[in-house]
Amino acid sequence: MREIRGGHKMERGMTLFLKMTATINERE
Repeated sequence: MREIRGGHKMERGMTLFLKMTATINERE
């Protein structure tokens, strides 16, 4: 996984996306 550059950015983005999705799901 270290070979992929920008992998950390993608991981951070996915975490943010999942957090937002979870928040939206909780509202429904």
